Amino acid sequence: MALDRSTVDFRRITVSDPDVIGRRLGELDLAGRFGATATRVRRSDVDMVARPDMVLEAGDRVRVVAPVAELHAVSALFGDSETQLTDIDFVALSAGLVAGVLFGLITFPGGLRLGAGGGALLAGLALGAAGRLGPVSFSIGRQVSTGLRHLGTVVFLAAVGTRSGEAFAASAFTVEGAKVVVASIAVVATAMLVLRWTVGRVAHLEGPAASGAVAGLQTQPAVLAFADTSSGHSPQVPLGYTALYPAAMVAKIVLAQLLVRL
Repeated sequence: MALDRSTVDFRRITVSDPDVIGRRLGELDLAGRFGATATRVRRSDVDMVARPDMVLEAGDRVRVVAPVAELHAVSALFGDSETQLTDIDFVALSAGLVAGVLFGLITFPGGLRLGAGGGALLAGLALGAAGRLGPVSFSIGRQVSTGLRHLGTVVFLAAVGTRSGEAFAASAFTVEGAKVVVASIAVVATAMLVLRWTVGRVAHLEGPAASGAVAGLQTQPAVLAFADTSSGHSPQVPLGYTALYPAAMVAKIVLAQLLVRL
């Protein structure tokens, strides 16, 4: 191919077709249908060797080697449209929201509930693991996902600031308030130091991945945004974050209810 690409050529193709998103690469039978081979998948600035069991996500860029006459058909199969990636599947989004509400209404022994936040988290994990149910894909394009995440961070900080600012100013500068602030700093610092030691020694996570893990334990999108920016948008940050965030969020919801009962 270095000398003659008139018969066989290669191209990077963007995965955007909903019928392909959430499917395993081997299910597409590229060799049987087009005489083509997928060699690499680029996801979030990371190149990976294409494997038959790899589940395709919206926005993946697949490098395909194929006969020149079949390249157009292969591109049509994957979609190869950046514009299509900005669309939101409202059927999938609505299904996720309904599932989250239903999960949140479940009452566990002891009267514990996950609420809207915990229910939505579990629904998202379940649907994300499933990838797709029949014709409905639960994969969101990276551009849409990043936009929603950043918007969510801004709205979250604005809501916390407007609701808590007055109360914080009224109590933080009193003797009792100062004690609470100092105790809070000590508790958080201790937890973070223990986590940092654990992820380094046990899980062997360092650098950006460890920063993401710290943000995940705190369940703080603001910390995640800072870690992401400071690391130059390393793909290791969200990996560390998602590894701890679900367990930390559920644990906080349950522990808060137990503390009230105690």
